[in-house]
Amino acid sequence: MGLRIASGISILFFILLASHSKAQTYSFTTAGNMESGNWAGVPGATNLVVSFQSGAGIGSTTALKTVTSSMGGDTNYIIRGDQVFPMVTGDKITVSFWAKSSVANMRLQPWVQESDGNTWMNFGDAYLTTSWKQYQFTVTLTTSTSNNYKVKFRGYNTGTMYIDNVNIGPVDYENVAQSGIYDVTLSQNSMTWPINTFRSTCPTYSLGYQGMQSKDQNPLDLFANRTINYTKFSYTNPITVHVNVLNTTKVPVAGQTVRILPSRFGITSTTSGNVVTFTITEPGQYSVEIGDNGYKNGLIIFADPTETSIPSKTDPLYKVVYEATAGSLSSLTGYTGIYFRRGVHDIGIFTVPSNIKNIYFEDGSWVYGALKMDANPNVKIFGRGVLSAFNLNYRSQHSVEAINGSNNIIVEGLVVADPKYFGIRLIGTGNTVNYAKVIGGWVYNMDGISAYAGSNVSKCFIWANDDAIKVYRDSLTWSDIVVWQLNNGGIIQMSWGGDVGGVTANNVKISRVDVLRAEWDVSRFNTGLLNCVGNKYHYAGWSHSLTNWLIEDVVTENPIPQIFNITPDPFSHTHIDGLYLKNWKVKMTMGTSFQNQIKGEDAADFLSGFVFDNVKFNNKLLTNINYITNGDMETGNWSAVPKTTDQVVTLGAGLGVGSTTGLRSVVTNMNGSTDYAMKSNELFHMDHNEEITISFWAKATAAGKRLVSWVQETDASGWMNIGDVNLTTGWEWYTATANISPISSDNYQVKFRGYATAYIYIDKVQIGPPDWRTIMVPEIQYLDTPTFLPNVIGARTAVITEVEKSFKNGTVYPNPAKNALNLDGYDEGTVYQVYGMQGELYSNGKGLSVDLSQLAPGMYFLLINGTERHKFIKQ
Repeated sequence: MGLRIASGISILFFILLASHSKAQTYSFTTAGNMESGNWAGVPGATNLVVSFQSGAGIGSTTALKTVTSSMGGDTNYIIRGDQVFPMVTGDKITVSFWAKSSVANMRLQPWVQESDGNTWMNFGDAYLTTSWKQYQFTVTLTTSTSNNYKVKFRGYNTGTMYIDNVNIGPVDYENVAQSGIYDVTLSQNSMTWPINTFRSTCPTYSLGYQGMQSKDQNPLDLFANRTINYTKFSYTNPITVHVNVLNTTKVPVAGQTVRILPSRFGITSTTSGNVVTFTITEPGQYSVEIGDNGYKNGLIIFADPTETSIPSKTDPLYKVVYEATAGSLSSLTGYTGIYFRRGVHDIGIFTVPSNIKNIYFEDGSWVYGALKMDANPNVKIFGRGVLSAFNLNYRSQHSVEAINGSNNIIVEGLVVADPKYFGIRLIGTGNTVNYAKVIGGWVYNMDGISAYAGSNVSKCFIWANDDAIKVYRDSLTWSDIVVWQLNNGGIIQMSWGGDVGGVTANNVKISRVDVLRAEWDVSRFNTGLLNCVGNKYHYAGWSHSLTNWLIEDVVTENPIPQIFNITPDPFSHTHIDGLYLKNWKVKMTMGTSFQNQIKGEDAADFLSGFVFDNVKFNNKLLTNINYITNGDMETGNWSAVPKTTDQVVTLGAGLGVGSTTGLRSVVTNMNGSTDYAMKSNELFHMDHNEEITISFWAKATAAGKRLVSWVQETDASGWMNIGDVNLTTGWEWYTATANISPISSDNYQVKFRGYATAYIYIDKVQIGPPDWRTIMVPEIQYLDTPTFLPNVIGARTAVITEVEKSFKNGTVYPNPAKNALNLDGYDEGTVYQVYGMQGELYSNGKGLSVDLSQLAPGMYFLLINGTERHKFIKQ
């Protein structure tokens, strides 16, 4: 079986031409399409004849045809559906059908009857026209609860009638805004059926309305007339989605490119007229982007796995509620669970009593309100319903909140719509958030998901106008997250400064983050894909330490304004050590007011342990490959080419950046020469037409001194200028990139040319492929040199890049380690090597203990038996 609708009713699939006014999602009867028979006439004294006529229905399908030429003295006759179904007294029920008649104003009355107590109820009266028309009636069921209802019609006139697409079912989403822009249907196993598509519209700014503040005006003006549309379903096996664009003024289709994101799933689509069709093969959250501007009225598909733990509505421990209010939840003594039935509820801000440990949202339920756990651990919130804060005031309550020791909270499958504050805020330990969807928050402070120490967040969608992924404590795992960021907040927020007395966020792993869009309008302290604010608001006694982070498989589907904004506030220390970024494919719009920043705030404790492993930025691999080793000026091997000048070159301690060793060139008399040079005596290889970047730090004691960087090869004496700068009196970093026009050679040298008397200082010269600073143009401060993997120059030592493979044979401990690593589960003949982060071999040996005593503190790789790899930290 493919799709399963989460109710206690077993239902098949049907074709429905749905009205958007009542948004009925499923029918109690499957015989209403008239394709399978199962209808009969009850003529009484009339001469009613009932038949099924192929090609006469809506869309040339089969229709039920009734012909009556004599009433025989009876006032009416009956057309009866013979399929039985259950209904519950007090529920709102809608019956809808299409009909037409041979003459106008033939009366047709839908009604239901149940056989247990032989009770019945009329739903309404339709007066037909001679053309097909849909009729719909909604009532509150006053007859008894029964499993044996049938739907019927009464006819009152002679003539011919046609009836098709009869549906009867609950009113799931009464007065909930439906899309009106998109109509979505699903097909599987030769069956097709519609699903509800909802709409969240950017509100109009009105100071004071629902607590709106003046700061809300900017985002609401920025996103005015925007919508986000979404639909949801549960399924197994591949399923095909058909998106019919109803409003092509808002979302033009003709001639437009369609993308189904995230791109990692490789989904392609076809377009026929205004219908986009595609097939998905695994649960997830998918964005349908039509054209360049279709996202402004975007569509998100929430495809959940089939539920496996639906509670029984007859379980005496569950309070089963229909159209619940705050009042109906005021007395829950004796219950351990709440079951929100399909339909609309409005519960306000509901503090979950300590005895309630399970809150179930039936598929088809829409609950206005918010849930708060205060000193109430071990609560499970699950199902396939919607929790909407639409009726709440802005910033009055987080949609799902757990505080004061409310640990081990589970949120599974829930759609959190229209948040007025955080979507999900779990300030406790050991939480699990799975297949949660946060969507529809438009103003600031609409953060995404926060879950504290020991929590696991996976398979979630986050639409946020503040920080989306909040990662503030130890041992957190995030995986398979799809993010749509509005104009405020960081996508991955590392720190807001910790807490009183200092807290840690150690051993964090974030995997597979797909960023659909980031719509930051101006550069702020809290923007960026990877953001670290620190103690921005200067809370006394706060500090934060972050160590051993892995963030892997990150993709931006569209270029975003900023990737890195790691700028902890200097008021209190935020320590970062061991930030490993692996397999990123990100794009940034360059040349704007946004700038990448990685800036520590403590000169005594640099940001350290940054590793860039296969990180592609604007389709270029971030590297730090240097063809020379003497550019740091610590090893000498530079000399002067004075020509006729009195140039003297000195390499000395304190002459470089940060008081390290640097090169100083002093010329006080040009003696008729137009220039002089500083030359590195180290030779290296470059290829003809190879793209090369030279970068260096330099200053002069007088501003405006010209310095040209260039290369020359000794075989044929070919040379080429690469950069030309006018120095300032303070240290500045200079970079220039060019394609090498001279021949390929193994004997290139890097040189600098001066043109006037001057004291010139040069340090940290690097030449090679465009490095990370050239590509990203970051502003950096108090940052230890990052490590870049892989090293792509074949002539250099190969490095180990697959560092996250688990061990097949045993374990390695401790990590971090001080003096030794122990190998448990291996034999005495185990061979190992210890490598540095740039592939340099530090030690090798055989046995079950690895001596680390001679290693400097830092991050290393351990290779076991030539195949198993592990990253470790030497303390």
